[in-house]
Amino acid sequence: PDIREISQRIGAAKHVSHAHCHIPIMAAPTVLLASLAALLAVLVTLPPHASALCPVMAGNGGLGGGGGELPAGHPRVPMPLPGYEEALAKLDLEAVRRDLVALFKTSSPEWPSDYHNYAPFFVRLAWHCSGSYRHSDGRGGCAGGRQRFDPERSWADNTNLNRARGLLWPIKEKYGLALSWGDLFILAGTTAVQSMGGPILGFCAGRVDDNDGFWSEELGPTPQQQEDAPCPV
Repeated sequence: PDIREISQRIGAAKHVSHAHCHIPIMAAPTVLLASLAALLAVLVTLPPHASALCPVMAGNGGLGGGGGELPAGHPRVPMPLPGYEEALAKLDLEAVRRDLVALFKTSSPEWPSDYHNYAPFFVRLAWHCSGSYRHSDGRGGCAGGRQRFDPERSWADNTNLNRARGLLWPIKEKYGLALSWGDLFILAGTTAVQSMGGPILGFCAGRVDDNDGFWSEELGPTPQQQEDAPCPV
């Protein structure tokens, strides 16, 4: 199935962002369930080695450095803080996953979980972060953890995701330098899917956080985008 069609259907009764075009879509529950089933069918047919592949910078056990070619216009790859690579190599990802699963089963009075499970909330966090990736030039995505900054944190699609990031703060604080925000967003979503019985493709660590949202500014909406590729509202 076409991945854009699937993403639109999964966005039932919400706004789905594709290159930050806001498209309101209404779908009946039966259509949504059919779409999820189609997506799961695609995932389970992928080859086992898919879990080991990281886009562009694949290699080194998933820690980057594979020497892939960056597309034209790709944001500069940020330099990690001193000690980051050493800390990442020692990070116990299974311990992080256990902490995430424990978090999913809690409920904060400041932002109570739906049906006693935060897992779907973190699927949304990871989806909205990774779904901003633009294949043509490599902008967007969760690398950099830029959803913490404007413009991404103020996009209408990301309403209330500040709550999800707030819930993750104790885990980020616990693991510190070794666990970037970009990695934590994706790992939270991946672990959430797995905790609810869904298939996953694995997890690739090594995203380096940015200090601001500069590299998200061109994702739109911008005057240039409106001229070249206007989005229907």
